[in-house]
Amino acid sequence: MYIRSGNTQIGNDEVGRCESLDELKSILDQKSDCYQDWKYFINRLVEKNHLNYTQMGKICHCSKNTVKKWCNEGTLPQNRDVFIKIALGMNMSLSNANDLLQRYGKYSALNPKVLGDAVAIFALNHPQKNTGYDPVDYYHYLLERCKRKLDASAAGETTQDIDTQVFAEEMLEGETEQEFEQFILKYSGVYKTAYKKLLQYLEAFIKAHSNNIHEFIQQHGLNASFEKMLSNLKHKGEVPKRMKLIVLGLHLNMSLQQLNDMLALAYMEPICSKDKVECAVLYAVENAYLNNPDFAFENAIALKNYVNNPELQKQCEDIINEYWTERSCTESEDSEEQQALSESISNYLKWILNEIDLHDSEICGLL
Repeated sequence: MYIRSGNTQIGNDEVGRCESLDELKSILDQKSDCYQDWKYFINRLVEKNHLNYTQMGKICHCSKNTVKKWCNEGTLPQNRDVFIKIALGMNMSLSNANDLLQRYGKYSALNPKVLGDAVAIFALNHPQKNTGYDPVDYYHYLLERCKRKLDASAAGETTQDIDTQVFAEEMLEGETEQEFEQFILKYSGVYKTAYKKLLQYLEAFIKAHSNNIHEFIQQHGLNASFEKMLSNLKHKGEVPKRMKLIVLGLHLNMSLQQLNDMLALAYMEPICSKDKVECAVLYAVENAYLNNPDFAFENAIALKNYVNNPELQKQCEDIINEYWTERSCTESEDSEEQQALSESISNYLKWILNEIDLHDSEICGLL
């Protein structure tokens, strides 16, 4: 079942050229057909496969009431694992499974360099292995098997520079479970250090503002779940949810390029204008950096002292060198928009969402 369509970059460029909220609203109206609805999608999936709520629940390892909420209320699955179970249970292709994760869950696509995702990729590409087995049960069986072998293994190859597509192709050369496990053990170092660069990137930004994530949250009155998110990333290698990651970046006043660099380290796609909230994020960040150069300058000054990444250091130096003398926001500093702009990008986005009547419960609870 096809999920994703259209040219994202063209849409992003169009939003980036917006000069007012009226222009943003116009784009959102024009693109209304692009914003596919989860409720519509899941109902089509159930109907196309001639399933009732009980049958769908059994396939996806969840309750009948949960499926009912998806279909009747448009309630989204609570975590990334549920989306993976849907993909496995419905025997989706790998491309559709990735679109499901990214389009509706706002999670990263399945990443062959992360153990659980690698197992899911293998299972989706070898549906014949599931013959006689429940697909989700088979996935958990193979994952536990690989975990035990990985825990007992010595460190294997650790290079993260190998192209992800090449890595995936090598992984899928093996047709048997034994060959798949041998691949996992060969690259045990990769699987034991997944998302390390993402953690280092976030910690660099946090240290530029505070001593640690706990202090940063306390100082800015943020949702305490951000601390748990970082802890799970550090100690469990658990990838954060896309929107939560984006909002943390906004609280850290990241530029659009920095947000996209962060998402790339999480193996996620760049900010996408096909999503209504992300469309507003794109507009907010671009407009904030255009109208308040203090964001770029202050971020660059703070980061320059904390990062070891030569590329990021060069970015910081360029921003500092190009920073113009006039640091004030705009002439009309007493306007509501300018007040929001002067505080933080996250506060500015909150103001924008309110102005365009886009009240998304997930992001509003995090801003």
